[in-house]
Amino acid sequence: MASARVSTGDPRPTPLLAAVGLSAYLLFTLELVTGRLLLPVFGGSPSVWTTALCFYAGVVLTGYAYAHVLVTKMNERSATMVHCALLAVAVVAALVAPRDVAALRSDGVAPVANVLWALAVLSGLPAFVLSATTPLLSARYAEHH
Repeated sequence: MASARVSTGDPRPTPLLAAVGLSAYLLFTLELVTGRLLLPVFGGSPSVWTTALCFYAGVVLTGYAYAHVLVTKMNERSATMVHCALLAVAVVAALVAPRDVAALRSDGVAPVANVLWALAVLSGLPAFVLSATTPLLSARYAEHH
């Protein structure tokens, strides 16, 4: 009877685990902090939290779709360059995002649309990039091990 050799993979996936853990931590912290910042500006109603949760669920789904396209339609080098460029743009977007959340509130606009706009301006692109990081790193790890 032939014995099957079980591969344990990379003996030291610590950088990968750190990157995946950090991106997940930053994404969910960003979600909570941004929602918390919007509560006093938009009246503290449960609809603010609900809108924020729906917004971030959509961003995560979109980030996963983006990661899928990068992994399946592009070679590794090109996909890495695209994602790193988008990461740089997201960092710049986070740095230039408005600090006065109240300035994002517009009277005469539906509250849900107003909250969605504020979320998109404050954290849309950084959340998108963070949500795509874990599936991209996981796919690359699976390809090499």
